[in-house]
Amino acid sequence: MKVVWLENDYLKIGILVGRGSDIFEFRYKPLDCDFMLRLAKGIRNPLQDFSQMRNTPNQFEDYYYGGWQEILPNSPTFNYRGASLGQHGEISLIPWKYSIVENDAKKVSIKLWTRPL
Repeated sequence: MKVVWLENDYLKIGILVGRGSDIFEFRYKPLDCDFMLRLAKGIRNPLQDFSQMRNTPNQFEDYYYGGWQEILPNSPTFNYRGASLGQHGEISLIPWKYSIVENDAKKVSIKLWTRPL
């Protein structure tokens, strides 16, 4: 699974661009403090590690490990024109594209996008 690291003297940020652009690590380096929740079950790649309950309304929870996720196009489970949309939609489980905008000692930034956003 593709990971992009943004890092300078103060911060180390890990982004899973191969899985919904999740921020799985947000570390303040001077104190070695990671502010992201991380559950013991670890990070699962939805493209390789298939949930036994993949079509369930709570598919998001099958892959939830902590971190910070994008949640689109919906939050609750619902049906739209006969299609069941699971909890928190699909955007958090698909690969995203990215480009590094700035990368120097004082500032690091990244642009992330996926369809149809």
